[in-house]
Amino acid sequence: MNGLTRKVLAIALLAGALGEVLAAERLNFTVNPTARVEKGGVQIEFAASRPTDVAVCIEDAMGKVVRHLVAGVLGENAPAPLKKNSLVQALFWDRKDDLGERASGGPFRVRVCLGLNPTFDRMIGFNPASVGSVRALATSPKGELFVFHVIGALHPSDGTVLCSVFNREGKYLRMILPYPANLPDKKLKGIKRIELENGVRVPLIYQGETRSLLPGAGDLPPQRPVVSRDARLAFVGVQEWVGDALRYAQAGVAQVTVIHTDGSLPDDGFLKTVLAKLSSSAANLALSPDEKTVYASGLRKGSYSGKPTHAVYKFGWSDKSPKVFAGVENEAGPDDKHLNDPRGIAVGNDGSIYVADKGNNRVAVFNARGGFLGALPVDSPERVEVHPRTGALYILGGRLVNALKKFTSWKEARPVAELALPYFRHERYTAVMALDASAEPPVLWIGTPQGRYARFSLLRIEDQGNAFGKIVDVGTAADRPSVGAVTDLSLDRARERLYASHRGITGHIFDGFTGRRLDLELPRRGGSGNVAAIGLDGNFYLYYSYPSASVMRFSAEMDPLPFAHGPSINGLGSPRVRGRGLTADHDGNLYVLWQKPKEKQSPGDASDANALAVYGPDGRCKREKLINAEIRSISSVRVDYAGNIYLAVGARPGEKRVPDTFANVDLGKQWKYGMNSTDLDWYTLMYGSIVKFGPEGGEIRAGIGGVPLSYGYDNTTEIKGAKWIYFGTSNVPSWRTKGTPDVCLCESPRFDVDGFGRSFFPDVCRFRIGVIDTAGNKICWFGSYGNQDSAGPNSAIPVPEIPLCWPHAVAVGDDAVYVGDRLNRRVVRVKLRYAVEASCLVNP
Repeated sequence: MNGLTRKVLAIALLAGALGEVLAAERLNFTVNPTARVEKGGVQIEFAASRPTDVAVCIEDAMGKVVRHLVAGVLGENAPAPLKKNSLVQALFWDRKDDLGERASGGPFRVRVCLGLNPTFDRMIGFNPASVGSVRALATSPKGELFVFHVIGALHPSDGTVLCSVFNREGKYLRMILPYPANLPDKKLKGIKRIELENGVRVPLIYQGETRSLLPGAGDLPPQRPVVSRDARLAFVGVQEWVGDALRYAQAGVAQVTVIHTDGSLPDDGFLKTVLAKLSSSAANLALSPDEKTVYASGLRKGSYSGKPTHAVYKFGWSDKSPKVFAGVENEAGPDDKHLNDPRGIAVGNDGSIYVADKGNNRVAVFNARGGFLGALPVDSPERVEVHPRTGALYILGGRLVNALKKFTSWKEARPVAELALPYFRHERYTAVMALDASAEPPVLWIGTPQGRYARFSLLRIEDQGNAFGKIVDVGTAADRPSVGAVTDLSLDRARERLYASHRGITGHIFDGFTGRRLDLELPRRGGSGNVAAIGLDGNFYLYYSYPSASVMRFSAEMDPLPFAHGPSINGLGSPRVRGRGLTADHDGNLYVLWQKPKEKQSPGDASDANALAVYGPDGRCKREKLINAEIRSISSVRVDYAGNIYLAVGARPGEKRVPDTFANVDLGKQWKYGMNSTDLDWYTLMYGSIVKFGPEGGEIRAGIGGVPLSYGYDNTTEIKGAKWIYFGTSNVPSWRTKGTPDVCLCESPRFDVDGFGRSFFPDVCRFRIGVIDTAGNKICWFGSYGNQDSAGPNSAIPVPEIPLCWPHAVAVGDDAVYVGDRLNRRVVRVKLRYAVEASCLVNP
């Protein structure tokens, strides 16, 4: 063989290989779908060009799906009635609909789809300008307002902090915490991220309970951050100390955290000065005029609420620890050498430091060397700001922290302007304040951490000289309502109506096609443990936990539908449980997850926690323990048309702790007493499985001779009755178990099962949604990390294509899947498109 021949052969081989690659990538029908009428039904035939997933349904004359024949992955585990290990398929339709009745509404059409390819459609209930519990405010030299606000909590002190940026008129500009999705790697130095199978990098979760993507940036304590002229934003985070419990934000390392005003991170690191090794209070910061020195006030040390240090500290940007600037540390007093529970702090243009010395009912003034200059008497000052040009003081205080006063200087005892703000329900609460001195007239911003307990959210107030201007609540004067931090999601498939709620407190019904909120008054009950769902029968079911665990039923128009024996089903276990999920099948049978009270647990077994009960349409119990579990983490029950039952279970098959994606990733350490919560391996405690049971139910309990499961770190149990177990859903927590810290197990996800029996489930740890077929085969993943500024093709940040940040809940219909994006406070509608579709008529 000569050289030319070898070259020709090589080119031919290369072309052949390239052709094979192109052919492997190309998906199409090699045999187009056909429908042949036979005795008793319709024979459907088609063939795919390569292995893929398929979906076959029957549509009526209006295009509505009347029968979901099958959807699944072709291959060795293809779900019936698909033929295994074959690209050529033949299916039979018996002319019945999904309910087993003779199909009506013809002529009918067979639709065959290859290659599920979910694509972004729109946002529902999305208002990026809405704010939650305001914990900190800061203004930049050019007048931008930085609002740290906490959302998404299930209990007090387990929320997630966001940082939104507004202009000086109160118009929303951007979000910088969590960080934007379009920042290059070089601007995220020092922060841990995880590379997925497709090469995409997503944030590491530093704290699972508070959903923190930055160390210490969880349920942020109230404070005063600072913004420098070179665009550095400094605040104080608390990295919680882990004892036995992590419920309700614990004390921990109070450390100055620095990010840039675009959300990027400094080259020299973002974790700076450690103010305290054990604190729950954070601190209020102020900058010297040359911005080389940072002052801190209001620091408390110790567990729980801690004790005031009665001191003001100072430090440089690179200092590892602070020094006492004013006051005597840990010693209160009323004289010029002492302070008594100092709170807010500000610095004048001449370097003078102003301290809201609350316990002494004064604002104390110091020079830059720490010398005491004097004091201004004020009742219980909480916050203080000083105008750098005029020297005017703005003080917020009083018994209810609602008295705003302006003084021309600290030497003038009489205020020149006063304003009573909306008040707080409880005296012990606080408020935060920032001054935009670069505005003309100057603007004061005041926020409250109290949310619904206070009578305002984020106030904008102009200084008009000898009076304050009109109070404008920017936080509640939004141009459109926000759906909030979604934890519940359910779809009325017949009407394409979407129910969305956070904690069962604030729920809304939306038109899924248009995204418009419908004017339907939802039933409400007291308590925060409520959950609700729209069943396959189209009725609305409300599970409420107080004063007793009960379920009520309503029509699609929210009219009461009492059961045969009364308005509600009662006695559904412990009233302390937060509802973990419920649904109804197409016949109106109600499936309810409930926590067993002590008298119904196995004798002597306090861990015999949860069960799935089923009730008939009349409200009478058919089976109290259709699925009986010794673990509490069973969530989000769903049923298909065949009566199969699907659960999210906080356990893993075998001994595997996390999905293979994380095999070589440092996820942190196993819990031990006294560690930093940001060093904890949260992923092992957050991953669980989607489990399919037959209509006969099953059991999860050790020693029953079933399939081995593991949960927590090293706990084991067994499962019986499972048709398959798919490991890879999160957050389905198994913390608060033996060998793990006590983090509340009220957290539970919501997934959904469509008309084909495909499961659409959240995976918050990888910021995406998974899809598996009715045989447990993976079909696809969709979605990736993005904060709320990633909002589709025409948004400020058009990447990724389907942006998600903590996708907590999923609901699915025939045309679209809806994702409750908890931290972005919106529902993402995703179209269920396919790579290839074809249809054919069924002749009479």
